[in-house]
Amino acid sequence: MNAEVNTPETNSIGFNKLSQHLSNNLPDAVDELKKELIPKDADFLAFKKFFLNGQKTKIEWLGSLQALNYFIKQLCILTLNDSKMYERGFNCFNHKSENYSVETLRSSKDIHEEDKEKINAVIKKLKGKAIQPVKGRF
Repeated sequence: MNAEVNTPETNSIGFNKLSQHLSNNLPDAVDELKKELIPKDADFLAFKKFFLNGQKTKIEWLGSLQALNYFIKQLCILTLNDSKMYERGFNCFNHKSENYSVETLRSSKDIHEEDKEKINAVIKKLKGKAIQPVKGRF
């Protein structure tokens, strides 16, 4: 389910700050998210537009609030350290929690190891394969 975003100045995570390398890996990262953290029918182009420029609808987050908190922190480490990262995250994602707010998102920190592994897999896909040095003599 999508909902209108209320704060236009915080309607993008900030992927417009990503390097070309990271942007190229977004499809693999979204596929990893679709395994359990966002709906399988989430539209990739809308998702990409959302992360690049922002858009008016939120993406449904199926994981725990703790996983969303960790995901937002990892994205901000990768892209930009932003004092409004939780406001941006709140405006980017819907969650089924009855008390879902910026404050509950901010305070949801005790992530289960399984959720942490899922998020780390997404971030690894986003980073892509590092260029490996060639071994041998020249």
